[in-house]
Amino acid sequence: MKKKPHTCPCCNSQTRRVHDYRIQRVKHIPLFLKPTVLVIKKRRYRCNICGKRFYEHIEFLPRYYRITNLLSMYVITELTNTYSMSSLA
Repeated sequence: MKKKPHTCPCCNSQTRRVHDYRIQRVKHIPLFLKPTVLVIKKRRYRCNICGKRFYEHIEFLPRYYRITNLLSMYVITELTNTYSMSSLA
């Protein structure tokens, strides 16, 4: 993802200062009937004014989630098309 300025959740000031990076593994929709895992290098920013550290906002990944929005929608549609939980799993 491209580096862009982010707003501090504490004091609402703009910052571009990257504090560090973290690796996060996220489940995604199956490709070619195989489970897919995305490895994302998330940036953690540091505010120049108040010093608070926070993660960048990623559109396809809600906060604290380990699965993408596409996978959650895929599971919901599969649940409507399937009669048993074991066949979905």
